[in-house]
Amino acid sequence: MNWWHYLLLVNIYLILFYVFYVLLLRKETFFQLNRVYLVAAALLSFFIPVIQADWVQHLFITEQVRYSIYGGGATIYSFQPIQHTQLTIGQLFTYLYLTGIIFLSIRFIFQLLRVNKMLHNP
Repeated sequence: MNWWHYLLLVNIYLILFYVFYVLLLRKETFFQLNRVYLVAAALLSFFIPVIQADWVQHLFITEQVRYSIYGGGATIYSFQPIQHTQLTIGQLFTYLYLTGIIFLSIRFIFQLLRVNKMLHNP
């Protein structure tokens, strides 16, 4: 598992846990349990992709997906690795991440300047 694949899975689990929280737990008044859930969900989302359990790989649905993607009969798609590319998917994610950091940093600086201007000119 590559680092970008791991980060992608972590983000997917974070989104799933958050959607569950928004749909079912947001309006609950058990604030202590909500905090415990949010912290546990954040920790679990980092540990779940690391778990390589054999029993998960041998479940019926997992075998069925593996059979339909990688072989067995008529396949709609054939997956082949891309040969001789200049840019890998990891580099693409890195560039997108750095672009986001630069954009948000510039926006943050402009907002700080605007707040500073508002404080000095009442």
